[in-house]
Amino acid sequence: MSERGLILALQRLHDDPGFWDMAARDPQSTIALYDLDEAEREQLTRAVQTRDEQTIRALAARVGIDWTADHIQGPGALPGDGYEDVRPGQVAGA
Repeated sequence: MSERGLILALQRLHDDPGFWDMAARDPQSTIALYDLDEAEREQLTRAVQTRDEQTIRALAARVGIDWTADHIQGPGALPGDGYEDVRPGQVAGA
């Protein structure tokens, strides 16, 4: 399992309004691009295609994402990895 892959996929689903519909229509060109193991990919694909909000929230909680937040912070930053507040074009620690 790639926790970062799941975080990135969920972050995109949460923050990009059109991505959910695109992923439901064509999971091979959307969800399959993220580094997920087969079970995660299947679970996420089924949840997106059926609009199973409960499963999505459970997946999000498993990797520490607050699905009720307005915006999920950082480009997949994990707590303690030193990149939590880094934005594109910014050097870590600056």
